[in-house]
Amino acid sequence: MAQKGFKLKGIDKFMKNFNKEVQGIQNRTHAGLINAVIELWRAAEPGTPIDTSNLSHSFFTVSYKSPGNKIPQAEAGGFKGPDVSEMQSDHSRVKQATHAAAKRLGSDTKPVLIFGYSANYSVWVHEAPKGVTFTRPNAHRRWLYKAMQKSRAAMLEEIRKEASL
Repeated sequence: MAQKGFKLKGIDKFMKNFNKEVQGIQNRTHAGLINAVIELWRAAEPGTPIDTSNLSHSFFTVSYKSPGNKIPQAEAGGFKGPDVSEMQSDHSRVKQATHAAAKRLGSDTKPVLIFGYSANYSVWVHEAPKGVTFTRPNAHRRWLYKAMQKSRAAMLEEIRKEASL
């Protein structure tokens, strides 16, 4: 679960505007949303800080149709280290809770997909102070937000492509 007292800067505004654009796409589909998040994951993954890879492996997607992760690369290898059972349990719990929310909000005419990181430290790492360095080359703070900005057009295009089929 997210740590209290941390806020993802800029993401609320980005998602509000992005969701407004998505709402304007007629006949959007579950598959289009999945493809859009795959675009986002591909853009975010190279910038994701990695020590044990647990943060990267905690990425998940759930939808109103499916409690499962639709991006198999995100879970390849699984969690590592002394907190494996706790991380697996947290991951499961977060996915169950978000799937329940997606089921309440979504339908075939209004598909909903939720994505995020289940690692309890993900917000802290994402919002790390400027100047923090990570061991992985090209890793940086705010990797998800930057990937969202970078892949916005490609994500919308994936949703449009599936909607036009």
